[in-house]
Amino acid sequence: MEWYLVGLAGLVGVADRLTTHIGLKSGLAEETNPLWRHLYPRLPLLAFFALLAGSQCLISLLLFFLLGDIGQISHLAVYVLAPLSNAIVIFLSRH
Repeated sequence: MEWYLVGLAGLVGVADRLTTHIGLKSGLAEETNPLWRHLYPRLPLLAFFALLAGSQCLISLLLFFLLGDIGQISHLAVYVLAPLSNAIVIFLSRH
């Protein structure tokens, strides 16, 4: 089960970066995390996506080893709010 959750965390990471990219590119949103705000203009887009998706996979796997399935599920439940929040901000800014 842990590998499915690792994969889901990676997909949510891609969704987060996609919504962040759309928001930053269009000027409708801004990144609040200083690390990602610093890296976004300096990295190629594919590297930016891969870095965040990969880091979320590693965090998910680490949480599995530390806390088991419940740690991974909790991480995923909270982390899914980031792309959802980005999408809401972009949607409300356009209308």
